[in-house]
Amino acid sequence: MSTITLQGATKQQGLQLDFAEQLKSGGQAVALSHAGKDWLQAALDALPVFLREKHGNPFALEEFRAWSESGGLPAPASANAWGSIPKIAMRKNLIRHTGRAIKALEPKARARLVMEWVAA
Repeated sequence: MSTITLQGATKQQGLQLDFAEQLKSGGQAVALSHAGKDWLQAALDALPVFLREKHGNPFALEEFRAWSESGGLPAPASANAWGSIPKIAMRKNLIRHTGRAIKALEPKARARLVMEWVAA
């Protein structure tokens, strides 16, 4: 698990953030197990194709999700399985974080901040 340090955060806030990260990871693991290994492999196989089409331009995960589903990748049993893709793709040296957060475009996301990614 990666550690996030917030400048000026109290020890209590740091513990809360650690706990929140653990809950996030646990939830993603459950969602990914429900999605199945075949879904995960299909998503990871599609990622390099998507990255080539991006021509080095940054993207949000929601873009890859929409592209994948429009290309025929079935939706996973839980949409939360998509949240596991960046960590796995980073380990496989497919993508890297740009250091930026951008507003989500998907209306259901209500313009929340999401991470921006680029091909590694």
